[in-house]
Amino acid sequence: MTVDAPPPPGLSNQLLKMCCTAFSGKEEYLPAGTHLALLNEGSVRSELELGDVDSDPDVASLVTFILTDVPRIFLMLIELGWSDELTLAFLRHFQRHNFTDASLPVNLDFCESNEAFAVPSVKKLLAMQHTFYKYQWRHLAPVFSGDNFMIRLEQDVPLPFTKLGSYGSGASSTVYKVKVHKDHLKNPPVDVSLNRGAAGTRRQVLTVFSPNMIGQRPSTGYCHQGDEGDGRPRRVPRAVRGRSEGAE
Repeated sequence: MTVDAPPPPGLSNQLLKMCCTAFSGKEEYLPAGTHLALLNEGSVRSELELGDVDSDPDVASLVTFILTDVPRIFLMLIELGWSDELTLAFLRHFQRHNFTDASLPVNLDFCESNEAFAVPSVKKLLAMQHTFYKYQWRHLAPVFSGDNFMIRLEQDVPLPFTKLGSYGSGASSTVYKVKVHKDHLKNPPVDVSLNRGAAGTRRQVLTVFSPNMIGQRPSTGYCHQGDEGDGRPRRVPRAVRGRSEGAE
């Protein structure tokens, strides 16, 4: 007797497993390489129950659009749990209006007024526009690069850090020791040639200065290299955030 292998888990279940908790402890984010790990022609067709790309030019065009232009938006729509019919309506409308991952982030006014979101014959469209706005941030955690030393972050962007401890607090800020998620370091802007961690591992620790009160100057962050941070600064990016981590 032959027992069929169980079908692979759907994309929504895989996304739940890959989700990480952000620095704040309140937000979640999908690592930067998630779409590359999960998406291919077969997974897209299976998720949306699409036909054969070879026999249907419309299907082929849509699958190419998803894989090339909107992989993050596609995963976001899958996370939202909308019906296949509704997800397809949004994807085809985005395709017609050239709304892609490169268009993100968008503000709430854009979601409510831009024609890219004016999907016809959709009930509760306003609520869906607001949901899209809120969920986009899970897919937009910043990637720190040796080629980009200044990153301006929107208020709701999750920081892809694991908090390791605190150096202490002053009158207007707290200095944290954090580990940056490996998928969010590109061409690391620190010297990674030093093996200071246990068993020859390399560690990169980002010190985040976060104002304690609303109205203070924006946050800044600096990377350090060493065994849980040796306190020696290198050439690093500065992350500027629109609000403090401690502000409610």
